[in-house]
Amino acid sequence: MLTPLELRLQLGLTRAQFGKRVGASIRTVIYWEQGRTYPDVARRMRMQAIARHAGLTKTDKGPYPIRRYDPAKKEYYEGKPGSPWLDWSGQKRGSFLAARARYRKLQADIDAGRVHAQPVVALLELAP
Repeated sequence: MLTPLELRLQLGLTRAQFGKRVGASIRTVIYWEQGRTYPDVARRMRMQAIARHAGLTKTDKGPYPIRRYDPAKKEYYEGKPGSPWLDWSGQKRGSFLAARARYRKLQADIDAGRVHAQPVVALLELAP
């Protein structure tokens, strides 16, 4: 699955245009791109529909990547929960794990055919 930043850049959209298509504010899109928060399931499905419609899908169906920002190198990297994970409070860890579990269950149900994802392409304004 493409990250919000990858999808937005490949579509050539501004943050405002991308946010309008997926139903999020500019600030929310910025937080997604910085790895502070993650899109909820409904918005992730909209992004998948947009990517499929544009022909930008990835073949792997791995879990949503954990993106970190390294201020020393001034770049983003993907990885497993590291020291920032250890600094999180129990509530923040719990909410992250619960959201990840909900996403993985929904993805497994879609892959197994138990849930039929409704196409949202018709609901989106795909014209730039």
